[in-house]
Amino acid sequence: MARKKVWIEVALNGAWPRALQPNIPVTAAEIIAEGVACVNAGAAIVHAHTLDPVSGRQNTDPDNCQTFIAGIQRQVDAIVYPTAVGLPMPDDDEAPVEDAPLAPGATPQPKPVDAPKPPEPTQQP
Repeated sequence: MARKKVWIEVALNGAWPRALQPNIPVTAAEIIAEGVACVNAGAAIVHAHTLDPVSGRQNTDPDNCQTFIAGIQRQVDAIVYPTAVGLPMPDDDEAPVEDAPLAPGATPQPKPVDAPKPPEPTQQP
């Protein structure tokens, strides 16, 4: 039986700050180090959010994205792509988690979010 080939993708961080994800890489240097380590461990694709190095909050800084993309690709052969859009954060009014501080080991509790309805599939001839 032939082996199926797979691509492993790693998501290094998310749109939440270290208060909710204490071990995530935030700075470009941290994202580069983690991304390279993941590729060396077998990942082919690296995904990361661009986060403000001072506040840890998600931002839309294309320079930060380019820094970690180039930094990873200088060291390893991988597909690297960012998320560089503003999303609600835990202290924002529309954040999808409880606003109260979390106790150590606690899990954020999601709030309902109105997602847009997906488009109807089109019929192909």
